[in-house]
Amino acid sequence: MSVDTLNEKFRNILKSGGKIYMSDPLPDEYDEPDLMDKPRLVVDFNNRDFGRLRGLINEINGFENAN
Repeated sequence: MSVDTLNEKFRNILKSGGKIYMSDPLPDEYDEPDLMDKPRLVVDFNNRDFGRLRGLINEINGFENAN
């Protein structure tokens, strides 16, 4: 599954105009060198649909098992 697919499937939990996207390390992570090479997704979450957010997390965690 791709990030584009996640955006389509979970667009109802995003802020207006928001998206799910891959990101480089965030500013708060710069003092943690062990995190620099880790993959990360940023979600422009609407802070309302927490059940669907859990579904997104489950979907992402399922990626490991799919390989």
